[in-house]
Amino acid sequence: MNKTPSFRPPAWLSTPLLVSLAMAVGAGTAAGQEAPCPEGGVLLGAGTAGLGLGHVPRVDGVRINFRDRCLDAVNGLHLTLWAPRGVTRGDPSVGGRVRGVALGFLPAAGSIHGVGAGLAGIVTEGSITGFQVAGVGLVSQGPIRGAQASGVGLVGDGGIQGVQVTGVGLVSGSGIQGVQAAGVGLVSRGSIRGVQASGVGLVSEGPVRGVQVAGIGLVTDESLVGLQAAGVALVASDAMTGVKAAGLRISAGAKIDGLALTAYRTTALELTGLAVAGWNDLGRQVGLTVGIYNRAEVLRGVQIGLLNRAENNRPALRLLPLVNASF
Repeated sequence: MNKTPSFRPPAWLSTPLLVSLAMAVGAGTAAGQEAPCPEGGVLLGAGTAGLGLGHVPRVDGVRINFRDRCLDAVNGLHLTLWAPRGVTRGDPSVGGRVRGVALGFLPAAGSIHGVGAGLAGIVTEGSITGFQVAGVGLVSQGPIRGAQASGVGLVGDGGIQGVQVTGVGLVSGSGIQGVQAAGVGLVSRGSIRGVQASGVGLVSEGPVRGVQVAGIGLVTDESLVGLQAAGVALVASDAMTGVKAAGLRISAGAKIDGLALTAYRTTALELTGLAVAGWNDLGRQVGLTVGIYNRAEVLRGVQIGLLNRAENNRPALRLLPLVNASF
């Protein structure tokens, strides 16, 4: 048998599109040349403590600004009324750190730690930790940790960990760990571990471990371990271990160890356990297959089906109806 070819996620699940969806509402703010950092605003207080109105780079207390640039740090409440200039094209001029509460149309900073809510979205150049909600998109060039929700897209280039929910797509440039759900697609360039669900597709370039469900397809470039189910297909370029169920097809580039259940076809270089499918097409079989047509290059077990083929049996016993066996 030929090894199952590696599968690559389709373009509509890629990071650039999800970022565009998440930030489209603020696209108009990127036009034009960036102005230099404005002269300071007004701080009502002493030192850095108090109420900052306008561009006050550092505030320990409450800071209210229309549109942020050149932020240093806010420890407390940060309220920004409009999208920062240039944030949709990666301009790093906002910078800074927010610890506490970040609210507004599109809060953006170097990092946000605490609680955040953005009518359009939340964007950081670094990390996001805590509890955040975004109406359209939540995007971080660093890791995302905690509990987050967004209406369209959630993207963490440095990895995603915790509990996250998004209406369309969840994308990690590193790995995903915890409990996550995406209405359309869940994509990771690293491993996926925990409990995940996706309405259409779940794609990983690393191993997948835990409990995962996808409405159409679940695909990994490495191994699949645990309990996984997909409406159409489960595909792993390496081994599968545990319980697998798919509407039409289960395909492993190496071994299936456990239970595989699908309506149409199961393929693997080796099976140890039980496979139930319309067509079981295996290299080495150790255990039981049940289907309409069962085929194994090397059979060490039992085949039950309309036609059963064991390539290692004597010629007269290679193709048999109902039952075939070899030990």
